[in-house]
Amino acid sequence: MRLFSILLVIASVHPITAHASPVSSQALLKCTKIAQNEDRLHCFDAVASQLQVAPEAVDSTKPQSAQSTHSVIKPAPVAQENTPSSSEATAQFGLEQKQVQQAADEISAMITKVDKGPRDKLIIALDNNMVWKQKDSAYLRARKNMTASVEKGALGVFYLKVEGSNRRIKVERVR
Repeated sequence: MRLFSILLVIASVHPITAHASPVSSQALLKCTKIAQNEDRLHCFDAVASQLQVAPEAVDSTKPQSAQSTHSVIKPAPVAQENTPSSSEATAQFGLEQKQVQQAADEISAMITKVDKGPRDKLIIALDNNMVWKQKDSAYLRARKNMTASVEKGALGVFYLKVEGSNRRIKVERVR
């Protein structure tokens, strides 16, 4: 698959036409049969250097029969404005994932209402207008006017605990 894509790139740069020399197509086929990556790359580089590229772009005012079959290939400009220096790149190595804006890992609020839903699961309303519903079957003694904190767990799970207790329940936000 890699060889096919290399051939495709070379063919798009210099299309093999009816007047192309059979030596260049034979050289390309010879390069594809080389097993070593570095040797294969050198072979393709040698074939690419043999290809003739016109020194100036084809003028569209010339008649079609007078135009050259070769075209000038200009490399794409490289964006340099956001490229860090090597010392900055070394200092930032491995921190790409840490650049994401950090949200709050824990909130605390006063419990304004505690209800029981289906299967005796708690539904807890907080004074900041958040409503949390219990997802597991653990026991937690939560009462009105107690301070509750909701913390973020692993894999997107949230846990609610009340002040004065070291128990917590798994919850999901309803509102």
